[in-house]
Amino acid sequence: MENLIEKVLSNQKLTPSEEKKLKDGIEKNLENEYLKLGEIKEARLYVSFFSFTAVPKYDISAIDKSLNGLKKVERCIFLVTEETKKEAERFEHELKRKNPKIKKVVIEEIKKDEFNDIYSKLDKIIEKERVIENLYGEEELIKKEEIVIDNTLGLRMITGVFYRFCIEQGVKLISWDSDYKKLEKGFSRIPMSDRLVTVEFPQLKNITNLTYMNKAIDRFRFSEASLFLKSINNNERGELLEDLNIIFDINDMIGLNRGQFTENLESFINKDRRYMNKEIGEKFKKFKSLFEKILGLKEEKLEEVYICIVYKYIQKYFKDMEDGELKHIFINNFSKYMEDLKQERVNKDFWKNYSEMIDDLKNNENTEICDEAEEILKNIESLKIDIPKRIEIKDRKIHLKRFEADIELGRKFTQEGANQDILKKLIESYELSKEQVEEVIRKRNNTEKEITSKQFYDLKNFILKFNLLVKEYLKSIEIDVDEDMISLGEEDVNLNSFKKIKIEDEYI
Repeated sequence: MENLIEKVLSNQKLTPSEEKKLKDGIEKNLENEYLKLGEIKEARLYVSFFSFTAVPKYDISAIDKSLNGLKKVERCIFLVTEETKKEAERFEHELKRKNPKIKKVVIEEIKKDEFNDIYSKLDKIIEKERVIENLYGEEELIKKEEIVIDNTLGLRMITGVFYRFCIEQGVKLISWDSDYKKLEKGFSRIPMSDRLVTVEFPQLKNITNLTYMNKAIDRFRFSEASLFLKSINNNERGELLEDLNIIFDINDMIGLNRGQFTENLESFINKDRRYMNKEIGEKFKKFKSLFEKILGLKEEKLEEVYICIVYKYIQKYFKDMEDGELKHIFINNFSKYMEDLKQERVNKDFWKNYSEMIDDLKNNENTEICDEAEEILKNIESLKIDIPKRIEIKDRKIHLKRFEADIELGRKFTQEGANQDILKKLIESYELSKEQVEEVIRKRNNTEKEITSKQFYDLKNFILKFNLLVKEYLKSIEIDVDEDMISLGEEDVNLNSFKKIKIEDEYI
């Protein structure tokens, strides 16, 4: 094939058999690259900048390369400039002819010098085009995981916007790369050197923010969660959490101010929010409906639901925290509130659990609560952003989904100890700061001290042996990886320069 490539690069005429051989080679290379798509191949909505850059005689355009591999695409969005709009409109007709599954092509003009305008326009048009009509004439929403942005074409600033958008909004990303040869007059692309680059799980690029955000939601700390979301431009979800934060304000909750609680529910119901993101809009409507249902309950039942919500709030707000003064004040207030009400109530089935609920709060245990409160918890849970589980430890084995490999760990890596705890915590969140590592060590060793040199070098040695085990196993099943699975930064990192520990993308 080298002689054939040289003939193409030097613009020599190819024989019909050489042309066929070259075409077969290009197609075979692309088929191999399409194997990298993973879940991206399920994409139904495709987005790309449109460029009419000349395509070499024996080559395929970047958009065609992508769409030939993404066989389930139903809609395309092309961002164009004033100069490329007409060419994109001509391309649209050819595209629909070659790909009957593509029902709609949207061509949106942008100004390439307005960074924020491009981001905002991209957000609006994707949200609009996610809504499709199914076979039964009903509205259906294309899921976020069924959207892909192609980052191959466009000026550097536009590709920068696309990359940032995918990472912040959790949209899958692909781009094509190639090798070039220097010739007398510039550079020429080498045939059959196409490489597909994918970001299949963009959430993992924001793993630290998302882990904190999900944890904050789980603990009813909606204001904190909103700040994390707005830092990654997930503004509408952040706004919904700010509305919920008013209902579940810590001061109102600790003061057992039920009157204020019901007022806040009414205020939420009366809000007239218009969400661009249809998914968030549906969640807002669900909360409205649920709060209306609660406010429609009879007085005694409403009181019971409120008790259940406060009970769960205390559990979740103080989860994994030491028993501090604020928690004791809250539990004492709650206990007195229930004791005062207990004498007036006739629903013995509910109130007989009074003592058990207080004991459970003190001992961090659970009591079953009423359906309405459970439904609120379920809806709050749905506001978290899914972090794909690509690695798991179970039964002394580590499962690497990327390679479909199960590696026997043995006692050294699964016994009780600080390093083993750090490994488990790391696999849950993919990245830990130095402070988080120290927190794990303090909890395990019941100490307030920072990590010592001995503990750090012990951890470093533990990771060295772990990386060796993983790479040797993968090599035994004929999988070669360049990177170690766990990185501490530079190879010669010491305690003073240690900032974080992370799992490399190659294993995710």
